[in-house]
Amino acid sequence: KKARKKHERDKKERSMQRAVDILADKQKSTEHVRNICVLAHVDHGKTTLTDCLISHNGFINQKQAGSLRMMDFLEEEQRRGITMKSASIALQYTSQSTSSSSPSQSTLINVIDSPGHVDFCSEVSTAARLSDGALVLVDVCEGVCVQTHAVLRQAWEEKLKPCLIFNKMDRLIEELKYSPLETYERLRMLLHEVNSLMSAFESEKFINQADTFLSAEDKRNNNINSDNNEDVEDLAEYLDDHLDMTDAEDVFSVERGNVAFASAMDGWAFRPEQFARLYAEKLGCSEKALKKGLWGDWFYHPKSKRIVGKKLNPNGKLKPLFVQCILDPIWKLYDAADEYYSGDKDLPTLAKSLKLTSISEKELTQSNKRMTLLAIMRSWLPLSSAILEMVVHSLPNPVEAMPFRIERLLYPSDSKIAAYDDILKCNKSSDATTVVFISKMVAVPLSSIHGGVREGSETHGDSKFVGFGRVFAGIMKKCDKIFVLGGDEPTEIIISELYLMMGQGMFPVDEVPSGNLLAIGGLDKVVLKSSTLSSSLECPLFGSMMFQASAIVKVAVEPENVQDMPLLLEGLRLLNRADAFVEMEVMDSGEHVLSAAGEVHLERCINDLRERFARVPIRVSKPLVNFKEGITTAGFADYKIGSKKVLRASVERLLVVGDKEKEEEKVDEKEATTAEDEKKKKKNNNALNIELSSISSSISGNSGDTFLDDFEESIRLGFQLACERGPICDEPLDNLKVTVEFLDAPIEDNDEVNNNDDDEQLNSGQVITFTRDVIRQAVMKSNPRLIEAMYLAVITTTSEALNGTYAVLGRRRSDILSESIREGTGVFIIHAYLPVATSFGFADELRKLTSGASSAQLVFSHWKELDIDPYQKLGEDGEELTDNVARDLMDMVRKRKGLKVDEKVVKVATKQRTLSRKT
Repeated sequence: KKARKKHERDKKERSMQRAVDILADKQKSTEHVRNICVLAHVDHGKTTLTDCLISHNGFINQKQAGSLRMMDFLEEEQRRGITMKSASIALQYTSQSTSSSSPSQSTLINVIDSPGHVDFCSEVSTAARLSDGALVLVDVCEGVCVQTHAVLRQAWEEKLKPCLIFNKMDRLIEELKYSPLETYERLRMLLHEVNSLMSAFESEKFINQADTFLSAEDKRNNNINSDNNEDVEDLAEYLDDHLDMTDAEDVFSVERGNVAFASAMDGWAFRPEQFARLYAEKLGCSEKALKKGLWGDWFYHPKSKRIVGKKLNPNGKLKPLFVQCILDPIWKLYDAADEYYSGDKDLPTLAKSLKLTSISEKELTQSNKRMTLLAIMRSWLPLSSAILEMVVHSLPNPVEAMPFRIERLLYPSDSKIAAYDDILKCNKSSDATTVVFISKMVAVPLSSIHGGVREGSETHGDSKFVGFGRVFAGIMKKCDKIFVLGGDEPTEIIISELYLMMGQGMFPVDEVPSGNLLAIGGLDKVVLKSSTLSSSLECPLFGSMMFQASAIVKVAVEPENVQDMPLLLEGLRLLNRADAFVEMEVMDSGEHVLSAAGEVHLERCINDLRERFARVPIRVSKPLVNFKEGITTAGFADYKIGSKKVLRASVERLLVVGDKEKEEEKVDEKEATTAEDEKKKKKNNNALNIELSSISSSISGNSGDTFLDDFEESIRLGFQLACERGPICDEPLDNLKVTVEFLDAPIEDNDEVNNNDDDEQLNSGQVITFTRDVIRQAVMKSNPRLIEAMYLAVITTTSEALNGTYAVLGRRRSDILSESIREGTGVFIIHAYLPVATSFGFADELRKLTSGASSAQLVFSHWKELDIDPYQKLGEDGEELTDNVARDLMDMVRKRKGLKVDEKVVKVATKQRTLSRKT
């Protein structure tokens, strides 16, 4: 048995190696390469669809597609049933030629399967950056969900050409019992909803650009004070050009062929144009006209034998062509597979009417009707052919994609660099600059590297790190000298390991030309998460990737045995490299804090740390949640410097909408600001004004009058320190404007001095300290408030579980936004805001109280100010306030950080009685 298994394993490896050699040879023809990623909400069928595509090349059996989940090769993924990382595989597809004049052409398709859970959104970002097109899946039963919005925006931001796939059509037939006409109406509604989303993205961009352009024009016109007729004409032309873009045709159109309808679990899919070829001769019309008529309000009139519009169907008796020609035959097959079916035509009869030649008699006559149905559908409408054909004809190759993606990948200021043109043209000549972008580092098991690990290659336990990326220009070859850019200084390395990623398997190759995906070994010491590699130092750096969430869930980790601390530190370093989104931090207390996107992401990181990277027993603290601090009113505080001067800090609340300050203010002409400070303002939502008071001629010789000039950088540093740690519980300040003024001190008798009598004795350290302190004092006088992070919770439940769901939400301080019922089902959708601080264990408690009938998806939404004073002790009636949520949160954070907490040690005390000892 062992020998037979070894023989079968070796035979499979040899066949895979032959396939890899063919695929590597196909990489040389860039015009026949497609790089695509599969995007969707969680559980909408991405990995099942990818399985069906992989079965087209024979890497897995077609009957195993969907149940095997080849791209989910991690044990945690198989256990949870969700994808947790993006993985790539190369497939070959020979397009079906419709004319004898144009021969069929083989195409190399690199497919990247990505996660749908919001906690792993960084993996979606890495997949989108390396792709030119995207397959966006939508569950026809659940419709457009939270992550569907997110991945559509991700594809739009990364300038990807998308194709739309309506998945799980079988559920409409078997579970929801939709009729063909009801299904058609639902599909039209979903298509319109998705196109509206894409149109909203374009409109939002147009409005932002118009606002930016108008404000720039106003500022320029005010400065030159001249006739601005030409400027108005330029503005009108600019707006007209961009308005044409927003009024363009829909992104997804059945007529253009970038919309498909599928059931990935049952293994079938179609595009209406497939049926146009079948029905054109039968109906006696042109194939081109029928392509247009198979979607929309077009009907076949049996008497006139013509395709007519809605006006010639006044009674509504005629069915749309999409229903009559496509959906009705599919519904008949599913009806015939029902065990209570009593019709005249059984499945074998219907299969013969379809003239299927690739299905055997044994499959038609088997007793299990369900298996017979699947065999017929997979033979009649094979999913892999329909989807891959759409990819080849609707999505661009790397050469076609780069002109409209280049503005997203690189900065416009880099256009003068020679390598910029090589990237734009996807140049693969020998004299072109080799440019590679590494989107993430992947820890792969040593067993998955075919041919074994090269001698001298760095490994970590039973894992090895490889960089997953794409060649954007030139040809990456073994033994090439490459510069790693993006760090403090460029680092030169020699490429010793190149791999073609085939799911979990890594197959060595000698070279990879431009426009293809690859994995590179030996980058452990030079690349942390992502980087740009180039054969020339004169190379533009790739722009940063867009992440949909932020790392707001933190825990402190420590080894159970102190002697294992070096192993834990090494494990944290490896985990930081292996996960593109995780963050590491060492607190002032010496704690090692690990930050993740959510509860599921955090749990996976802890498991990886214990089992793969550190391999030591570790203790994990309770989750640490980020807060912010803000103010509700304006206030100020003074700090006396010497006997004659006062440093005043005035604070007021900034009105911030998005990243733009909407507050109108008058700025002193002598206000000291720099470009670097402006960047810090936008990043921290805080602003600093240093107002230089006018100097009187009578005291012009006093050195104290130049205080702000001499200590400007110290004041800025004090401002930054104050903003990093607010006075409530050492959390960052947000939405705050600080004005620092240097004033004359009022003359009073018996005036006490806070600092040195002589201003000249001040040093920068003292200025930093009392600037920080005076800002904190000003904040305390301005009614400070805690600001907490909020999740948007999208909960799916049934009518029987509504009471339990609302009970869980009520205990966790949630705000209910809406409740709606999904059309045609008994499923309710609840939208609510849930504080991150109360979200831990929410999903588990929800499942327990509703017996599994409710499930939740949590997405970071915004920061919300707690409208209660954390220092308030008495209520409106004068009695002690016992339910001050802000105070409880403040005390919790201060205890964790070792700060002073004002609390009673003994809450309830009774009079003690001393008993005398009897002798």
